[in-house]
Amino acid sequence: MRFLPTMLGVLAVTLTTPAYAQDNLGQLTLRGGYAKYYAFDFITGGAEAAVRVLDNLHVVAGLETYSVNRDLPPDVALIEGQLTKWNTIFPINAGALYKFQIVDIVEPYAGADLILSQYTDTAWAVGARARGGLDVMFIDNLGANVNLALGGWSGQRWEELQPGLKSAGLLPQISGGIVLAL
Repeated sequence: MRFLPTMLGVLAVTLTTPAYAQDNLGQLTLRGGYAKYYAFDFITGGAEAAVRVLDNLHVVAGLETYSVNRDLPPDVALIEGQLTKWNTIFPINAGALYKFQIVDIVEPYAGADLILSQYTDTAWAVGARARGGLDVMFIDNLGANVNLALGGWSGQRWEELQPGLKSAGLLPQISGGIVLAL
């Protein structure tokens, strides 16, 4: 298996089955990428399952990991004995995607999903995002994928993690990789 760097330099791999394979009932996608929430520059990765429910309409559900090396507030840095700390959250998402077939090798898609994540012991962020992407198949079972998402989420305790963070904001994400048709 080969890895392909995304536009942002993050390595990613995607395993998927194209929607134009009419006997395909679903797909599994593994992605890596980048997301930004105010001062947090997240490195992302995750897995998503999609099940065809009608023609090219898919129901999707996934689990991601968002990791960030954040600057600790001065009082916390004194206690921790370090200036920065890696933190990881695990957002889950569920929604729907519609895949369009332009020609056999090009398959754009669009959709939306809900996303939520626990980011402290007792606080959750909840949001929604619109998504779009493109699979380009070089041969029947190998191609490239890029996925873009733009939405937002809200949580009442972000300020505890990083001074100056607002309780709600935009959550753009880019990810991509290699498409292997199953």
